[in-house]
Amino acid sequence: AFLPWFTEEGIPKLTVTDSYDEERQMYTLTIKTEGRKNRPIPILMGLLCPNNKDMIVSRLLMLTDSEQQFEFKVGEQH
Repeated sequence: AFLPWFTEEGIPKLTVTDSYDEERQMYTLTIKTEGRKNRPIPILMGLLCPNNKDMIVSRLLMLTDSEQQFEFKVGEQH
């Protein structure tokens, strides 16, 4: 599934925005793509607290649409 990334021209452009809902303690990551050529894009992400401790340990996200949102329950900051 990932061979075309290495054999075809073009790199997709990603636009990433995020938000935090304090009341729900929910972190939302929104990723939009341009030039994706209808292929999945693996994205490894993690989230740190202000004191550099893991809030969300590294996770592999799979971007399969031109725009996707990923929500994470993060609780209170450490």
